[in-house]
Amino acid sequence: MTAYMEWEAQFLLWMQERLRKDRLTKWVRRITQLGNGGLIWLSIACLLFAIRSQRTLAATVIAAQLLGALVTNLFIKNTVKRRRPYEIIAGLEALLPPQKDWSFPSGHTTSSVSAGLLLFFHLPLLFGIPCLSIALCIVWSRMYLAVHFPTDILGGVCIGGFCAMMAEYITPMLLVHA
Repeated sequence: MTAYMEWEAQFLLWMQERLRKDRLTKWVRRITQLGNGGLIWLSIACLLFAIRSQRTLAATVIAAQLLGALVTNLFIKNTVKRRRPYEIIAGLEALLPPQKDWSFPSGHTTSSVSAGLLLFFHLPLLFGIPCLSIALCIVWSRMYLAVHFPTDILGGVCIGGFCAMMAEYITPMLLVHA
C-alpha cells in the first residue's frame, strides 16, 4: 500500500472499529442499494416527468446519470483500475459481496451527487433537502461498507458535480432541438 493511502486505510479501519453496529449495518446496506444503478434517481426522474413543469429537471437528472455512468464506470474505472479497499487493507472487512468493478471513482457517489445536487437546487426545499440527504447517506455508506476509499468518494463527488453542471448546460439545448 502506498504512503498516500495510509491515512485512508486508517480512516476505514477506524470506521470499522468505532462506527459499525449490527442494527446500523442493516440500514446502511439498504441505503446503499438505493444507489445501485442510480435506481432511486432514475425513479425520481420518472416521477418528475409526470409534472409538466419538472420535465426539464427530469431530463437533466437522467442526462447527468448517463454522463456520470459513461465517465465513471466505462472510462475512468477501467483506466485507473484501482483495487477495492477490502482487497488491500489487512483486517478490513467488506460488508457487501465482492464488487465486480474497480474502486476509483465511486459510481454510487457520482450518481448520487449529480442527482442530489440537481434536485436540491431545483425542487422546493421540502423535497430538495431529503433528496440531498439521501444522496449523502448513499455516499457515506460506500465507506462504511468498506467498498470504497475516501479518495474514491472525493473523485465521485467531483465528477458528480461536474456531470450535474454539464447536464444542466446541455439538456436545455437538446430539448430545444427535440
